Amino acid sequence: GRRGTDVLLLQRGLDLLGFAVPVTGYYDAGTSRAVIAFRKVNGMERIGYASPAVFSMVPKGEGAFRPRFPDAGYHVEYDWSRQVLGFFRGAKPVNVYHSSSGAPATPTIVCRVVSSSRAASCRRQRVK
Repeated sequence: GRRGTDVLLLQRGLDLLGFAVPVTGYYDAGTSRAVIAFRKVNGMERIGYASPAVFSMVPKGEGAFRPRFPDAGYHVEYDWSRQVLGFFRGAKPVNVYHSSSGAPATPTIVCRVVSSSRAASCRRQRVK
């Protein structure tokens, strides 16, 4: 429920880094989700609290989700280890979300880039 210039600057910084965040000046659920995604990408505790470390990194432009396939054009990548989903335009993150691979019985769609020609291979699998 916090609001103000510091929240607005945090939101603008997260947005510039490609995290999906509302830029309103209000620390709402959308901001909390963006902070969780940022923290996951940077190996921090998975909570929606913007700590001093977060406030230190974001204004410097540090902590973006770097794609594994920067030459793949417009594409999607999912990092299983950090549980983060990113939409990219080449190497630039467009929208980054925190996510979950779900319970072991949850069907999941898995896509992987197979070449730099933007071709993708998708299959349905169960997460184990």
